[in-house]
Amino acid sequence: MKQFKKSEFETKAYENIDKLSNLNTNSYIKLGSTSVNSHVGDKFIKVDKINNDSILFKKISIDKFYKNNDDIGTYYKTNRSILDSFWLSQKKLKNAICTNYDNFINNENSLGVALFNSSTKYLIDDIIDIDNKILLKYIEDSRRSKTEVSIVLKNYGLPCNIVKIENLLEGNSDNDIKWLNELPQFLKTTDDVGEKFYLKGANEPYLDYAYDFIIHLKSLNGEIHKFHIKREYINPILAPDIEKVK
Repeated sequence: MKQFKKSEFETKAYENIDKLSNLNTNSYIKLGSTSVNSHVGDKFIKVDKINNDSILFKKISIDKFYKNNDDIGTYYKTNRSILDSFWLSQKKLKNAICTNYDNFINNENSLGVALFNSSTKYLIDDIIDIDNKILLKYIEDSRRSKTEVSIVLKNYGLPCNIVKIENLLEGNSDNDIKWLNELPQFLKTTDDVGEKFYLKGANEPYLDYAYDFIIHLKSLNGEIHKFHIKREYINPILAPDIEKVK
């Protein structure tokens, strides 16, 4: 379990380093604490302007005003003029990414960047970059029984319809999931934070909790977007692979 957490933490850190070099005015940064043993509350900063290496951010302290993350994009757009602003260099922001899991769990004092005119230091948990596209993100599997699968996903970007769920394991009775979603199923957009939805299916017998399928999404302009989603039973603790294939 420790090795899994270490790998997951460091993989995410290097992903954030890559994203940091490509920030734009659609980028939200989720901030976290500098130790697994401390908590700073859910906070986001939103890129507002970019001037060479200097970036103007808007501070969004979500724990103060809303109950779920789906409100953050709308909140930013309707309250942009009154949100606290601050400039930060991209070079300094890189110090808010920790790539060493052992340092993180040991609460090293050197980690993180002090923000908001306080001594509290923060690390970057995630960088979400939303533009006009369709992007699926896995949230969780919420299996209710051995005969049912329920997958929670989010669609970011453009609204679209689920028009087809194509099983790639058909012919194998253990994995031939009978999807119960009524298609076409409309997925609206909620600006920068995505639209959560469920894929539910039944399988008898449901023996090994594996799945391998392609979900077909049709945007409002008629374009088809396909995502391959696969989970292998041998890695039940890992998130499934999601790859855009078209």
